[in-house]
Amino acid sequence: MLEVVTVLTDSEVLKGRVKMYAQGAISRSAFSELGALADRMAKKRFNELELKPETSRLCLGRSRAHIKSIEGTFSLSPTCALWFPSTDWRTDGDRASDNRYRTAKSHETAIAFHHVSKEPSVFGLLVVVTTKLTQDALLDESADWLARTLPNSR
Repeated sequence: MLEVVTVLTDSEVLKGRVKMYAQGAISRSAFSELGALADRMAKKRFNELELKPETSRLCLGRSRAHIKSIEGTFSLSPTCALWFPSTDWRTDGDRASDNRYRTAKSHETAIAFHHVSKEPSVFGLLVVVTTKLTQDALLDESADWLARTLPNSR
């Protein structure tokens, strides 16, 4: 997930803010390097993570499109080792926390009921850019960038 943001911006060092949702609670922190953030994430269990890197000097790949903002959301599957299971939750939280608990519990119940052993986790990325390129030219450039970053097929 974090590699996608690094490849997208052709940058090795990014800093920004992160929100981690676990047990219905939200923990907020900052990061100054994606590798350190990945190490921190690997030691925790959570249900969703929101990533918002600083974008003051970033451009989309090699294009002339300046990245105005990036927001990434990583929604874990209950089949993922990083998932914070609902059985470990304290249910004495506020209404929003209780709603997140019920959502997580129903997701786990549906997975078990349908005997699903693996479900993909989802990483959504929203990139807002400013550019003088036409929409077609920006899409072409983005497609070329994506093709360059994909591994060679066999």
